[in-house]
Amino acid sequence: MKTEALAVDGELDPSLVAKEVHVRIGAIKACYERALKRKADLSGKVKIRWTITACRSVSDVEIEEDTMGYAEVASCMKGLVGRWRFPAPSGGSVDVVYPFIFEPNKEASP
Repeated sequence: MKTEALAVDGELDPSLVAKEVHVRIGAIKACYERALKRKADLSGKVKIRWTITACRSVSDVEIEEDTMGYAEVASCMKGLVGRWRFPAPSGGSVDVVYPFIFEPNKEASP
């Protein structure tokens, strides 16, 4: 799993957002890995948009782009993000767009 550059619209350092996402990345991977057991070649990008409120909670979580096309993964990710907390933005709420890129492990076969 990889990520692309995130976008933050508001007064919150993007590196703080990235740090908080990184701490929780294992749960995001688990959403993908559960689906990967059913569809071994599953891959794609899921770009999620959310708002970090002044009280540090997340609201308005939306899937902005889903090239994977596997609703179970996007729904799982959306549910997780909605429960996250972030540092408080200094100028009110902040909008974030975060792309997650999923590819199956390309381990060599014996």
